[in-house]
Amino acid sequence: MGQKKSQPQNLPLFNLKNMNNYHFSVMSFNVLAECYCDSAAYPYAQTSSLDFKKRLQRIQKIISDLNPTILCLQELDNHEKFQLDQYQMEYMQRPGRQDGMMVAFKKENFTLISSHRYSFDQICIRDKLDQQFLRQNICMINLLEDRQTKKQLMVGNIHTFWNPKNEDIKLFQAAYLVREMEKLSTPDQGKIICGDFNSLPQSNVVNYILNRSQIKKENMEYPEAFEKLQKIYQLFEEPNLEWQSAYDPLPKFTNYTKKFKGTLDYIFYNNVKSLEQWQLPDEKQLSKQVALPNEEFPSDHLPLLATFDFL
Repeated sequence: MGQKKSQPQNLPLFNLKNMNNYHFSVMSFNVLAECYCDSAAYPYAQTSSLDFKKRLQRIQKIISDLNPTILCLQELDNHEKFQLDQYQMEYMQRPGRQDGMMVAFKKENFTLISSHRYSFDQICIRDKLDQQFLRQNICMINLLEDRQTKKQLMVGNIHTFWNPKNEDIKLFQAAYLVREMEKLSTPDQGKIICGDFNSLPQSNVVNYILNRSQIKKENMEYPEAFEKLQKIYQLFEEPNLEWQSAYDPLPKFTNYTKKFKGTLDYIFYNNVKSLEQWQLPDEKQLSKQVALPNEEFPSDHLPLLATFDFL
């Protein structure tokens, strides 16, 4: 596992130009949709910190400075206003919502082989699951081919349901993506899963992916949902592949608001070599203006970025 590189000194906060050589880099970033960003949700934030035009400028600067080869964005509205000329952008709208998600990749590095888009509502209706699973969540799977090596990389992007009381819904959504990635891919293809899983590191959702774990009541914030979670696990069984986290150990925070602070965002991988990871700001930096978003950080989430090479 590659070592995290220290924050570059005397350089802008978001800058990775002195990282070691790598073949491709992947960013996962919940950018906080304009439709959810207001003073009612973030009463501690300055009005200017919530202005979409200013936040968009800072988001685009982060993308420019970190310069990812592949970009997975969640909670994205106004996607047509993003200026990402170097990238081919694959966007999916959430059903009945203003926001969606995007997988984008540098056109000079990759070509798109196939794109699969999933509405969990449609899947639940098809499989006759309980109506509580209809939450307007989505995920994407894109198969890319590296122009230089002709090796293929499958990239998944997901944003699961938010409510901590409904870990069964989150597990269903995460497990569906994992198993679909495993079903669609071949052993020689690299695999990356990015997303806001709305799940803490100790959760059954994360342990299902990283440790292929069965459901454990001690991992649950709301143990009364244990039987529901077991039923979802039995639908899928454990993952076939061994998935790892690009960040190891996992960061202390990827979401930092006044009411909640914790890790919800992840980059998982299989059959590629993990090299380095952008080191996230510490709590001293994040709390300078109470919490996120603020004048420096345009979202309540932090971007994750990791570099990889093909095997």
